[in-house]
Amino acid sequence: MKNRSYIFLCFLVSVASTRIAHAAGPTPPDVKAAKMKAKNISAPTEKHIRLVKASAPDKAPAKPAKPRKVLVWGHVWTHQPNPYAEKALEILAQKTGAFKAVISDDPRLLLSDKLKQFDALVMNNIHEREPFLPDDFARLKDEQKAAAQKFDKAIKQSILEYVRSGKGVVGIHAATAACQSWPEYGDMMGICPQRQRRSGDPCSDRRLSELARVWRYDGRLLWRTHSPGSGHPARRPKAPHQCLLWWKALYDKG
Repeated sequence: MKNRSYIFLCFLVSVASTRIAHAAGPTPPDVKAAKMKAKNISAPTEKHIRLVKASAPDKAPAKPAKPRKVLVWGHVWTHQPNPYAEKALEILAQKTGAFKAVISDDPRLLLSDKLKQFDALVMNNIHEREPFLPDDFARLKDEQKAAAQKFDKAIKQSILEYVRSGKGVVGIHAATAACQSWPEYGDMMGICPQRQRRSGDPCSDRRLSELARVWRYDGRLLWRTHSPGSGHPARRPKAPHQCLLWWKALYDKG
């Protein structure tokens, strides 16, 4: 009898866990902490936060015509800079008052009925090839996969329509390396690593270095020149080279 009860209890826990895992919504704090620990991702310390606050400007260079609201979206456990970027944007919003930052990884906020409340969407270092699908997508049953793919498709269409309507999208660092099976995303972001590698575009390597000395802005792109031997050890160039730091581009009205 005890064995039956135990098996039944395990079954209930399994069903409940599956429903929770596949329910759309923000990642629970305990799950987020576990994922960060598994990936060896640390949150900014109080010292780091003080440094960011000290470095952040007290006011924006331009006053917004109206109050702005920005969605900062991404999974903090995919890359070490992610939790720092979240905190930095939060501090920038608080100090300058130029915008309100809503920080979340809730995919429901990317659907059109929710996304339209924001003036800009910040893709915070999203690394994943398919960031809007569940981590265990390959292990799902067919009907669960179909539902997840339908949700994924709705999010992608929502983001495209959002930017085309005149809203903004910002990609931080590896945001341009995500969504590799979604070609419209690369076109929208204005740069695509796969396309660059095929075309031989020299700015496909955008690694930054503390040894950089020269900055250049041409009205759309901001470059800086790397010294020889700087950057990742496996990809250090033998001659000075230019890397793209940031760029801006139009996508329809956005």
